[in-house]
Amino acid sequence: MNTAGVISTSIVRPGKAPGCGPTDDRNDQRKPPFASSAFSALLLTLFVVSGIGSALGGRANAAETEDNEPAVAYLRFEPMIIFNDGQDEMSLKARVTGSVSKVEARQRYHDGLIQVDGQDMDLGERFELHHAGDGIYVRDGITSNHVQSRARADIIVTDEEGEEHEFFRTDSWFMVNDKRTQRRIFEVSEDVRMSTNLINIRADEEIFDVRASTDETEPPNLERVGQTVYEHFPDDFDFLAVFTTTNTGPFRFYVDAKNKIEGIGKPNFDDAHSFGSAGRLQGVAYLNTSTGQPLIHELTHNFGVFLDPDLGLDDGTPHWGGVDIPGTLGGLDFEQQGGNQYKITWSPFDVESESLSMAPMELYLWGLLPAEDVPETTVLHGVDPRDQEVGDVVTPESVSSVTMADVQAIHGPRVPSPANASSRFRIAAVVVSAGRWATDAEMAFWSGVMERFGVEEGTATVLEHFDQALADEFGQAPPTATFDYLTQGRGEMNSTLAGESHDLAGLTGAWHDPASSGQGFNLQMAPSGLFGYYYGYSDAGEDLWLVLDLHEQAIEFGEPFTLKAFAGTSGVFGAPNEATEWGRVTFEFQSCQEGEALLTSHSGDQVQEFDLKPIALVDGASQEDCRLLHRTDGADAMVNLNAAWHDPQTSGQGWNLVRTTAGMFGYFYGYTADGEPLWLVTKEVIGDIQLGQPVEYTLLTNTTEAASFESPAPSTELETWGTATLTFENCRTGTADMQGIDGTQVQELEVVATTLGLPACHDPGGED
Repeated sequence: MNTAGVISTSIVRPGKAPGCGPTDDRNDQRKPPFASSAFSALLLTLFVVSGIGSALGGRANAAETEDNEPAVAYLRFEPMIIFNDGQDEMSLKARVTGSVSKVEARQRYHDGLIQVDGQDMDLGERFELHHAGDGIYVRDGITSNHVQSRARADIIVTDEEGEEHEFFRTDSWFMVNDKRTQRRIFEVSEDVRMSTNLINIRADEEIFDVRASTDETEPPNLERVGQTVYEHFPDDFDFLAVFTTTNTGPFRFYVDAKNKIEGIGKPNFDDAHSFGSAGRLQGVAYLNTSTGQPLIHELTHNFGVFLDPDLGLDDGTPHWGGVDIPGTLGGLDFEQQGGNQYKITWSPFDVESESLSMAPMELYLWGLLPAEDVPETTVLHGVDPRDQEVGDVVTPESVSSVTMADVQAIHGPRVPSPANASSRFRIAAVVVSAGRWATDAEMAFWSGVMERFGVEEGTATVLEHFDQALADEFGQAPPTATFDYLTQGRGEMNSTLAGESHDLAGLTGAWHDPASSGQGFNLQMAPSGLFGYYYGYSDAGEDLWLVLDLHEQAIEFGEPFTLKAFAGTSGVFGAPNEATEWGRVTFEFQSCQEGEALLTSHSGDQVQEFDLKPIALVDGASQEDCRLLHRTDGADAMVNLNAAWHDPQTSGQGWNLVRTTAGMFGYFYGYTADGEPLWLVTKEVIGDIQLGQPVEYTLLTNTTEAASFESPAPSTELETWGTATLTFENCRTGTADMQGIDGTQVQELEVVATTLGLPACHDPGGED
């Protein structure tokens, strides 16, 4: 592997096997495999990029051994991630040389974790691998009903003399994902697919050469990976994060693409074009088959540690040394015990250490904290963090202190300064799979990892199904770390993909039949599928609104699809109840500008056909192919307010907001003070919306008795119900203050579902 430009993640604790924290032998005997802190797991997974062959405990080379003893070149689960439905299958493959008469394997952790040919495997129970030729042994038909984070298998080889040889493999992990995390996948090209947070490249040997005969599989060609990404996506990313579906040994590292920052000890250069970027890309984090925990560590290598060695802050590599900088790049925390002794209170190499956010020094290097807020650093000379555990008492050779004035005296101030540097970053995640597509389970997991990394701390994501299943299984969930948490709320990392979103996402918007104005449909393409609302009237002339069930399959022009329709039938203003099933609606779209709908009640006495035309589509919808096109030249910063919103405390009522090129309007669905269904539409279409600034809409309703299911009241006859003042804190939360005929209520709004293909919303006055 060409390591030019690679920042080595050489954190190997001398004298200890450099296993992954959550699956280290020490850990197996003490807790479930996921239970150690995310940060300990993060740093314990980082290895030396060069000279690593002898460092991997149990990872033998397939070369000839003395007395023809068995040797194992690799042990791989293919695919490495499956769903917990008992149907999704993986195979276990090993390449064994030397004297071999039988090859067996056993899974770790707990009884019944996996099934082989439908039979539960107890802990330690063996199953045989069959010889497939050329020293390769295989067992197909492995399934699971249990969610599991990074489980492993051991291999037992019986030689021709009947002697058994056991091998513990660091490359033999697998994961069982929760089926509920499954994502929609869209084709981009012949060899590229995507979900909302992950690109999948089906790679040929020039990009990723997975060798079947040896354990010498190297990381993919990252320049070619980048070039493939930029063939299909705009130059909108600061970073790329690259995963693989085949383990490439201990390699995890960061590769620089460019640097224009001064004052952090790193030279200026620009090699972004080598990766296909026109100039925005700063670098690539290679994460191998990891669960994403090392991501923040590798990204922080873009900024450190490059400070002058005379300051004594590093350990001889780009990581913090024996200094009280407990952060993502190592370091320690300690307390003076008197005299020249110090007690270690935090170490990245201790599995009991709690997960931490970035240290102040790291926040400064990222441009997220001013220099005056970085405390003085104590340096324990001669103390190597890789030798320390929590509770150790150390005696340094000497002690010194380093201030930010000392740092800036050598390197100068950071330029751009934290006051002027961007706090908003974009990242595109890529999973490279050799000669095949990544499976649905692999796509779902890594897409979920990246979605979580980019959301605000505390925001629910689809990966919580995985967390909850682990909690149900083991009593606790794995640690999580969003960029928001790691930066203490100072930075944003948008992990949603730019470029085109696919599968007719541009159908999002308001639709109606011009021949029966006054009723219609609001459709929204969310990451999980298409859903929507119908607003109109019952035969009795009362308001009728329906919630349309989620359609998770792909939508094609000219192909009908049917959704269940649920009616709001009970509740009062501010206190709704759940809707009940009313009937169904069948849609068929001929283009992004026309379609048909057939709305039918269960009783069959209410049937209506619609020749649909868009009232307004979401800003960015292409009229040619109904995709949402990300515009990088002045795109509406508030477009991501286009979503379904509700107050979780009053679930059963809510808002559907539509952001068009002309501005934003919306609909409210709920109940009157008398308990009748109520829908309201905003009178205005408002373009100037700022985060934190209230916007007042007039709400319209039908007050006549002339409307019916087949003869709705024209929109021109709607009258004023009252007002709604909407205030958005960000693209996910806001408030709605409603005052009108049926009373008043204040709703604390949250997004129910975002719109597929839209960029993150930011304050238009802020820096993107």
